Amino acid sequence: MIKKIYVLAAFEVDSYKQRVFDAQVASITGTGQTAADVAAKTMNSLITSDISTSADKALTNPWKGAEAIHFFLLCQRQLYQK
Repeated sequence: MIKKIYVLAAFEVDSYKQRVFDAQVASITGTGQTAADVAAKTMNSLITSDISTSADKALTNPWKGAEAIHFFLLCQRQLYQK
């Protein structure tokens, strides 16, 4: 049950990151801009979003909890199977 909760939380964090990225890209693209301007603004928004999410440990890698529980369960299974 705990593993399922961690996986669900990780999916929600990934969904949040995708929504934020889509909103930033939608605000960047506009009429009258060259491809180089759009590319530069996209790179800038990617860097700033990466910096802002790296400040919060829960948003950097949400899959670590699910991975840890998975390995814990594997260890328990091997321990009890001798």
